[in-house]
Order: sequence, then C-alpha cells, then structure tokens
Amino acid sequence: MVTVKAAAVPSLSRGAFVSHYPASVFPHPGHPWPRLGNEYRGLLNCVRIGSIIFENLSGSHKSSPVFRFSREKSMAGKYLLKTEPSEYSFADLERESVTIWDGVSNPVALKHLRQMGPGDDLVIYETGDRKSAIGTAGVISVDATDARNPVVKIKAGKALGHPVSLAEIKANKSFADSPLVRQGRLSVVPLTSEQYRFLTGQ
Repeated sequence: MVTVKAAAVPSLSRGAFVSHYPASVFPHPGHPWPRLGNEYRGLLNCVRIGSIIFENLSGSHKSSPVFRFSREKSMAGKYLLKTEPSEYSFADLERESVTIWDGVSNPVALKHLRQMGPGDDLVIYETGDRKSAIGTAGVISVDATDARNPVVKIKAGKALGHPVSLAEIKANKSFADSPLVRQGRLSVVPLTSEQYRFLTGQ
C-alpha cells in the first residue's frame, strides 16, 4: 500500500500525466491517469481501475487529494516465463532463490514484463528438449523506468510434481488462443486463472 499526493482533480478529469507513482503500479513513466471524470466525483472514497484500488484519503475533490492505491492480491497477474535450461534452468532459480529476469528483447514480451507487479504468479517453462512447465515463481518487484530494460525481480516457488509438456498444453482447450501455442517464440506469456490452475494444479 503506497500513499501519494496526486494532481488536482480537474487535471485528473482531463487525464493529466503524473510522474510520482511507483513503476510497479503503472508500468510507464508519464502514464496518463485514467479519465475519472464524473465517475470519480460519484466515488470520492474509493475508485477501482482494473486491479488497482485508489482510495481518496482527503475526502475532498476540491483541492489536491491524497490517494492511497494498492493492487488486489486476488487480481494478481499470472504469466509464463520461458527459459533455455542450458543457460538458466528452474533448478538454477531454486538454487539462487531470487534473481532478476533478464535477457528479454521481444517488444511484446517486454510489454508483459512492464505490466507485472509485486505478488504476480509465475510459471517457469523450460524450452529446448524439455518443452515443459517445470515450476512456479513469484514477482517481488518491478522497475520499468527503462521501458526497454524493465528490471523484474522474482523468487523461486516450487517445482511442479508433474511437469506439463507442450503436447499436454496444446491438448487443453483453454490454450487454444494462447500465445503459448500460437506464438511459440514469445518468451513472456500472460495466463488466465484457468490456464494457471491447469499448469500448477493450484
């Protein structure tokens, strides 16, 4: 939970740009505040935008309000991260416990990294000969100050009791439209809750 002083509400209503928010909450410096307008004025105490909750601590929209915002754990994002085990395996992550997930260059994959936030759930998928989901991990922090090189710190979770092969993934209908199946070279793939449960059993 973070407390910040925001721009005046008239500016917020026009979707003004602000620069004093944590990068882990909004991925891009200069990201526009949502156009709250009348929706904001009707919900002075709390506004939810996606998985972010904005709480107005000042109780007024006539002066610069103070917002507290947080990410709902129940709305945590879920992603699959691909890695070549000969370069960095899930066993390596388990041994190190915490690492910075780097080496990503694809623009779409970088976008997904920037969209991550603390508490997001991860599945580690090993490519090469294995082509299987191997274990879980979690996002500790995200610094997307440099959009082309976001710094995503993750921590190891648990090895899957049953690694899930690409063949099993393709056979599951929930992955029919997933980039994991349709864009095989994409190294960071968003997952639905259903897909995450299928891969992890959680």
